[in-house]
Amino acid sequence: MECHWLNPNVLRAQQREYLLLQSEPWEESHPPAHVRNPLAGNSFTRLRCYVPVPELLVIHTPPGTPFEPRYLHTRKSHHAPSEHVHTRLPHENTPSPSQRADMLMAKAATFKGFEKNFPHHTPRELADAGFSYSKHSDSVYCDRCDKHIGNWKPDDIPWVEHTRLSPDCAIVKWEMGQSFIKAIKESFDVEKQLKQYCDQHTPVKDDPYNTLLKFRLSWPYQQLEQIYNKNLKDLPKEMKKVEQAFIHWHYTENLSGNSTLYASCILNLLNPRNHDKAAIAESCRKYEQEYNEYQDQLKALKEEQRLIVQLKNERIALFEQVNLQRQIRIKAEQEGEDAEIARRLQEQYNTGQFQLPVH
Repeated sequence: MECHWLNPNVLRAQQREYLLLQSEPWEESHPPAHVRNPLAGNSFTRLRCYVPVPELLVIHTPPGTPFEPRYLHTRKSHHAPSEHVHTRLPHENTPSPSQRADMLMAKAATFKGFEKNFPHHTPRELADAGFSYSKHSDSVYCDRCDKHIGNWKPDDIPWVEHTRLSPDCAIVKWEMGQSFIKAIKESFDVEKQLKQYCDQHTPVKDDPYNTLLKFRLSWPYQQLEQIYNKNLKDLPKEMKKVEQAFIHWHYTENLSGNSTLYASCILNLLNPRNHDKAAIAESCRKYEQEYNEYQDQLKALKEEQRLIVQLKNERIALFEQVNLQRQIRIKAEQEGEDAEIARRLQEQYNTGQFQLPVH
């Protein structure tokens, strides 16, 4: 006896059931190598099996059964998806493993030829998150919630972005669950509050120390340094007085920030006739206060940014955990569907729906 696997031009059930039908006499006797795969434990003549895909899946059945389908083709197809895959499912139904695989292939196929528009994400990642390509820039859309998303960044996670922008999408609910949706929503709410706080407390003035630093690098400062460099021992002390005079000039004569500083301005303030020690001390106190407030704001902003980064890392860890559980669930559902296919084939054999030929 010899086994002949014939072409797949047979009636296809909506749920991708595997069918065994008796072949016609004119069928080809030497099929391609990738479909020449006899059922283990038995040999059949002039039988054909509709196998939509080339990959193999091992399905174990109890030993000693008359029909032992050790190897069956899986639903992971490499062929181009048909248009019927784009048909939407009823909103109250969740897709079967076969339907999920078909939809994934159909969505991934829409990115073909446009991979360069997504340098940071693969078509499979985007399709797995429920997206199809809209044929415009890097914009993708979900055919279930009609949400369009573009301007992808390197650290964006497709599933997280889909959940954030469309938490009521049926695909998000099927695949990720309500707990994930709730956690992502709360995380982005906290991040939004932190960003609002950062925007409200961002320093609107320049760093006071930078103002003093610019003065130290200016030409008037160098002129004053040349004037007081006769006694190098007292130079630091004298230049400190110069800086204090500059601070006083900055808070009095330079209120608009457009006054031009000359060396003579500082010398005039240091002149004993015009020197107001109390006024200069008050300006220095104001400078010190603004400097401390600026540093406190920077410290608070750094802490807020650290919390935002921490939220992003927590979302990444949460996604990896939920996605791993999702993959395990999908694999179990696929194995269950394949086991159901094997059971139906066994029932067909037991009820005599097809007979072994007699030679």
